[in-house]
Amino acid sequence: MNVRFLLVSEGTSDEGLLPHLEELCVRLGANEATGIAPDLARLPRPPGRRMQDRLAAAVALEPQADLLFVHRDANTAGTAARRQEIEKAAAPTGLPVVPVIPVRALEAWLLLDEQSIREVAGNPRGTVPLGLPEPRRVERVVKPKALLREVIATASEASGRRLARLHRSFPQARAQRLSRLSLDGPVAGVPGWQVLVHDTREAIEALRRGMVRPQEP
Repeated sequence: MNVRFLLVSEGTSDEGLLPHLEELCVRLGANEATGIAPDLARLPRPPGRRMQDRLAAAVALEPQADLLFVHRDANTAGTAARRQEIEKAAAPTGLPVVPVIPVRALEAWLLLDEQSIREVAGNPRGTVPLGLPEPRRVERVVKPKALLREVIATASEASGRRLARLHRSFPQARAQRLSRLSLDGPVAGVPGWQVLVHDTREAIEALRRGMVRPQEP
């Protein structure tokens, strides 16, 4: 079974999730998975910020899609409210949807791999303590993006102009860290990630049931 899915995220910086979601789909039963982050700016009339309009536009651009992944950080709204928001917005598309809801933000999933953080910081052999949260507790971090910026700076052991350059290049460092996310790494112990895995498994199984035709008697 080949799965073609769409990822509609909060911003282009989150599209680094695509290869990880492709790998996840294959691990959970797809023979092959191809993910696309539609460029909604291609449309003659790009949609506004309303999620239902953005999802409808994404499906219009890629009508061969089998599945929707919709990324929305929980922030202060909470996972239940975000899930309801996503499912309601996706319903008119007729496609199965998997909510991608990091708590509180995607950066929480990037805070857990100490060696990867040191490499992204340009100091892979560093030994300064980073004080990273445990996977089961990382969702309690109030400002994960600010903490990720801080621990990358700490891991670099830089100062002066080099530290200033590192702060300015944080978006690139974040992108590198996202690209190195390992499905078998510490993120596997994060409750929000575990929900994503569960929902993806159910979606793949539902697609498989829908694609298998009963044999003729």
